[in-house]
Formats: sequence, structure tokens, C-alpha cells
Amino acid sequence: MNKISIIIPVYNASQYLAECLYSITAQSFQDIEIICINDGSTDDSLQILQDFGQRDDRIKIIDQKNAGVSAARNAGIDIAIGKFLYFLDGDDLLAKNSLSFIVERDRFGDFEIILGGFSYLYNNGSSLHVRNESQVYFNEMKEKLLVDYVTWNLKIIMGSFIVQSELIKKNNIRFNEGQSFAEDVEFIVKMLYLSNTAFVIEEDMNIYRMHSASAIGNVNLKRFESYFSRKRLLEFFSNETEFSELVEIYRGYLIPEAIITIIELWARKGKNFAILNNFLRHHKVLDDLYMESYNRHMPGNLVNEIRKYRSSPSLYFCRKRIYELKYKIKAFAYKKLKS
Repeated sequence: MNKISIIIPVYNASQYLAECLYSITAQSFQDIEIICINDGSTDDSLQILQDFGQRDDRIKIIDQKNAGVSAARNAGIDIAIGKFLYFLDGDDLLAKNSLSFIVERDRFGDFEIILGGFSYLYNNGSSLHVRNESQVYFNEMKEKLLVDYVTWNLKIIMGSFIVQSELIKKNNIRFNEGQSFAEDVEFIVKMLYLSNTAFVIEEDMNIYRMHSASAIGNVNLKRFESYFSRKRLLEFFSNETEFSELVEIYRGYLIPEAIITIIELWARKGKNFAILNNFLRHHKVLDDLYMESYNRHMPGNLVNEIRKYRSSPSLYFCRKRIYELKYKIKAFAYKKLKS
């Protein structure tokens, strides 16, 4: 039995949900169960799920109080009966017949994970295709697999992989329910770490919709959850002697990169400097930004950004905000000229 359990957390996704479900039910591969977790939506999402469920008995609906995307995905894992698990968000799309590329062509074989490409879909209708080169990672290549992922040489997002259910359930790999931003990264790292084989294919698996409500577009203090996640992973791999390069990457690049990237976004959006500064001090975040541990993995442009911030945080904020306003003015003027 090659049944695939497709797990979809849904929260106020009524604008896009029907299109998402159509992209799944129209797949040529039919041996699927579609587990939709309505996470306390206040719009018409639940009604849309119920309407689809009446027409397609493969759809299972969990209706729960709002507990966050991680809790919703975990609820889906708990009841999934498929040999494989696939995660898709309620505002995204499954690429046409992507499941058949994997199962009907027997690409899974002995591989525990299949990693595919994906596309970003923007509000203006344009798209950006992101593909990986076809390759195989075996158990003895574990550190290379993880290094390739965390350095984005191997590009993976939620919806661009399918994994054997046994790997997730046997090892009790869960989404962190206390985390609502970048919650996927820690899950994916643990999944890759505990796997023995992974196969990368070039075909697109999903279409990730970029819009103002998507988590990737929001700038708030929850973004620091990605920083805390990286700290936890650093602590974990520091106790694993065969992952020295990965530890070096986390300590000398990924952790300071997470901090300065969020600070820069905060400044460019004109968010309150005092709120951020208090947060940084309270959680001792700047201890990791001021450490002289940057190494060969840290790009020069990020080192320069960190130096500028360290020399004068308030001046850094002013410069970034002015730059953002200038960019918006130029973009507005260009749009007016074109019209």
C-alpha cells in the first residue's frame, strides 16, 4: 500500500483554500487521504472544507480551537494512516501530478525521503522556480545532507518533500508547538538527521503562495523563534562529534545571521527601536552577535552589516529606514511614469 497522507493546517485560508484542495483532488495519483485541520478559523474555511468533504470521502476534517500551525500539523500526524506523509499549507498548491512522479514511477524504493523542487507564486501572477540537482544522499553522507540544507545549497520548504510515515512516527519527530515562525526548519533538520536515505528529484512538488498574510512576509518579534531554534540545534549537534562542520556553520554564521537579518528587517519597516532593544537585552541575544566567532562561512556583506550595527545601533536604524523610504519613493515614481 502506497497511500499518501496529505496534512493541511488551515487558518483563515478561505481566499485560497478551494484552489488548494482542487490541486490535490485533481492529482492523477488517487490513493491519498487528505487530512485538513481547521485551526480555529473565523472565516469560511470550515464551510469550504465541509463542502469538499461531502463530495470527496478521502477528506478528513479535524476542527479544533486555535492552537497554532505546529499543533495542527501534529494532530494530522497523529491520525495519518498512509505509508507516506506530505505537508501542504491551506493557501499553497500541489504541483500538477507531482505525486505520480514519486509513487507511480516507483521512485521511492528504499528511500525514506524524496525532496523536490518548488515555485514561489507572487501576487502579480509572476513565479520563481526553485530546483535542486538530482542526487542521492546515503547515511554516510549525513553531515553533507544537513550542511547542504542549512546553507541553502539544498533547498527544502514545507510542501517540497514527502517522507515515510514510519521515520516520523518511530522517532517521534514533532513540530514545536511553542513556535509559530520557522517551525518547519527544526522539524526538517531532525527528519534529515534521523534518515538513512534521501533522494532529490528535479520536478516541482508544490507552489508556495507569497502574499501579505504569509508568515514569511510578517515582521514581528516572533521572527526570533528562528534564532532560538538555531540555538537549540547548535546545542544538540555540539554533542555529536561527527558534525563539526555543521556546528561551525551554526556558531559562526547561522546564529549571527538570524539576528542581524531580523534587526535589519525591523529597521527597514520602521518598527519601534525601543521594543526591539529591550527584547535583545532581556534575552541576551546580542551576546551571540558580539562574539568574535565569525568564520569562513559568514559572507562578507553580513560581517559588514554586523559591524555597522555594533558601532551605533540607533544610527544603523536611521540609515536602514531612510534607505527603505527612498526605495519606496523611487518605486512609486517609476510606477507613475509607467502608467
